[in-house]
Amino acid sequence: MITRESDKKLGQQAFYVNSKDEIVPLFCVAKIFLESEIIMKNASMYCLVFFFIFSSSIPSSSAVDAYSPEETASGAVGLALAKVEGIQEKDQRPVDGNLLVCVSLKVEKGSGKILQEFSYPKAFGGRRFPGFPEPKPPELFTKKELKVEGRYWFLFAPKTEQEKYPGGIIDFWSADDPAVQPLFQKWLSEDRFKGNSEK
Repeated sequence: MITRESDKKLGQQAFYVNSKDEIVPLFCVAKIFLESEIIMKNASMYCLVFFFIFSSSIPSSSAVDAYSPEETASGAVGLALAKVEGIQEKDQRPVDGNLLVCVSLKVEKGSGKILQEFSYPKAFGGRRFPGFPEPKPPELFTKKELKVEGRYWFLFAPKTEQEKYPGGIIDFWSADDPAVQPLFQKWLSEDRFKGNSEK
C-alpha cells in the first residue's frame, strides 16, 4: 500500500493512494477487506459447491471409455466365434525384432474376413533414437487376456488398420459374455460382414 503523508488525514477521514494514483477512503478498503474475510471463511463451502456442479457436468470415465458393440464393430470387416488352440511367444529381438505373441484359432463360425492366426508385440527390440519413448504393447492385450482352449468372439480389422489394431484384432469378448452374445449371434445368422470377405 502506498500512502501520502499529506493525505493521511483529511478532517477525521483517512485515505490512501491506490495503483491508479487515486485517493480512496480507508473505510472502503476496510469494507472490501471484511467482505474478503467473509468469503475466505466460506471458501471451503464455495469450493465444495463448485466441485459438485463441475464434476456433475463431466461424464464418468466408464461413460467416456465404454463403447457399445455396435460402435466397436463400425469399422470391422469380420466377426468370428473361435477357440484359442495355441499361444506361443516368438522372440525376434536377438535379430533386431520384437517379442511376439502368436495366437492360433479354430474358427467355429464367422462372417466376413476372418483370421485363423494372428500375432501382436509383447515387447520391443531394436535401437531407438535418444528421446524417443519406449513403445508399449497393444492396450487391448494388456487389459484383456486370451487363454488356450478359451472360446471368444473376435472382431477383425481391415488390412489398412493394422497399425491401429496390431494383429488385426479390434476387440474380443468371452463366448458367453451376455453383453455381446445375443447381438453377435444375430449378426452371424444375418452374415452381416459377408460383403467384407475380400477386403
